[in-house]
Amino acid sequence: YTPAPDNKAFRIYPNPSSGIYTVHCNKPYEDSVILVYDCFGKLVLKIKPESNETHLDLSGQSPGVYVVKFVSDTNVYQQKIIKL
Repeated sequence: YTPAPDNKAFRIYPNPSSGIYTVHCNKPYEDSVILVYDCFGKLVLKIKPESNETHLDLSGQSPGVYVVKFVSDTNVYQQKIIKL
């Protein structure tokens, strides 16, 4: 995988947030998926992006650290986010 903060192909903002995040991807998003895992490794959200900007709603999740993965045919980008 490629750590997202070092790679401009994948950004998540604002971080930290109270639950609503924007995922911006400069890479092609077709045939890709966004996966969000909690600190225990449990998948809590799976979204198929429909554009270069996708919104994640974690407002129903507990505060803490989550890992967001953007998985495409050729790459996996990963970034940690903090939910307040």
